[in-house]
Amino acid sequence: MRQREFYVALLAIVAGAAALFLMRHLAWGTPARPGPAGLPGIVAVALIVAGVWHALRTAAFAPQRQARVGYSWLDLLPWAVLLALMLFAAAKPEALLLRMGPPEYLAAWLLVLSLIFAATWIAERGSLARLAIPILLGLLMSLGGIDVSSGEVRWWEDDPPFAHGVLAGALLVALRLPVVGFLVAFGLALQIEEQLRRSLVLSRGNPDIFLTRPISAVLLGIALVIVAAVVFGRFRSRRSR
Repeated sequence: MRQREFYVALLAIVAGAAALFLMRHLAWGTPARPGPAGLPGIVAVALIVAGVWHALRTAAFAPQRQARVGYSWLDLLPWAVLLALMLFAAAKPEALLLRMGPPEYLAAWLLVLSLIFAATWIAERGSLARLAIPILLGLLMSLGGIDVSSGEVRWWEDDPPFAHGVLAGALLVALRLPVVGFLVAFGLALQIEEQLRRSLVLSRGNPDIFLTRPISAVLLGIALVIVAAVVFGRFRSRRSR
């Protein structure tokens, strides 16, 4: 089991490093105007960090699945948010939906990823880095095609990179990693990048647009609360062992 976890860390580190190497000639841009390597570069760095952290934890501690001791409010929080969103959608608030633009859609996709991350934590009870690696890998694999704004090839020309996604998914299954986060992130990555670009164009490069628009600010706040609850639950469970 320890050897398999080292393979998980190695997969994350190699995938992130390979992406950075293949994009070495592309511009990163600025926070106000990301270049072709901007968003995938950030994801690649995050993937390397997660892989290194997971490798260090695997070397220091024997990885083992934590025994479930019952539910807490942290376990119920993601499902409560999901239920609230379903009730909200059932109410068909057309007037509110008409006010949604790129910042709101970006915040909504990030909220979906945070819910997937929390649901995976509830099911797996594993290392947070181990749970984040499939999501980050899904984002990176989907962003590896052609940059729409500049026409630059990042590291492969087929867009979307379906065959590479299937290969990465097979590796995740072989390593017994949660595949749901990978699939959702793979499907949302291009939408996230597109809505981020549109939001920055709409605000002329000012990232405050995500906080000054009420709907996007609320959705981002909920996503941050969910991730913070998962992190808090992880450290609380480690302290109780």
